[in-house]
Amino acid sequence: EVDDLQYHTIGFAHRNPSRHVGYGLSGIFFDAGSLREATAAGALTGKTFNSRDGAVYFSVGAGFGGEDGRKRAAVGGNFKAVRGEIAEYNATGFGADLGFLFLPAEWARMGVMVENLIAPTFAFKTTDEKFPLRIRGGISVDPFTWMTLATDVENEEGDVDFRFGGEIRLFSKVLGLRGGYTTDSGEFLAGLGFNIKFLALDYAYSTHDDLGQTHRIGLTIRLK
Repeated sequence: EVDDLQYHTIGFAHRNPSRHVGYGLSGIFFDAGSLREATAAGALTGKTFNSRDGAVYFSVGAGFGGEDGRKRAAVGGNFKAVRGEIAEYNATGFGADLGFLFLPAEWARMGVMVENLIAPTFAFKTTDEKFPLRIRGGISVDPFTWMTLATDVENEEGDVDFRFGGEIRLFSKVLGLRGGYTTDSGEFLAGLGFNIKFLALDYAYSTHDDLGQTHRIGLTIRLK
């Protein structure tokens, strides 16, 4: 019963070109809807409860250039506050992530991220629940000016998953056609992106083992 699931994100980012520093503020909200209560043996009690999660991120990053003035590398981090609610219990935790980006050439990018380097911890009742450490690494290349291919790998406490994707840009990069696959959920994904001046609209469709057919919509507004 996943008809009532809600997942929303919102964010703002700003870059200071003179100092090669950028920062951002974002929020994530997840609501599982009304869930049926059951005993430890699996028998339904006839009652329902809610489960919600949310997080606020403050992000900062800085780029570093080579002798030719082109950016060669960047480092950034997230500082986050996470809150969880389930039935009458709630908990709040704080944590941090760290990431690095390398640009060996104009057509190639490499990155690595350590998520939950400082792991938030939830204490709903008597047992603490600590967020898992995730290490992600990836690379993307542009074999042509109108094409990008990317892959990354994620290690979560020994559980390894892979993701593959690509984008083809048409009509002077106004339209983007995208596709991908992820091994952790067995999802195939396809999407479209429209870029018109200061506005970008993104749509993605995927098949999920548990959620079935899902649709994602994103809107980006660039302010000068």
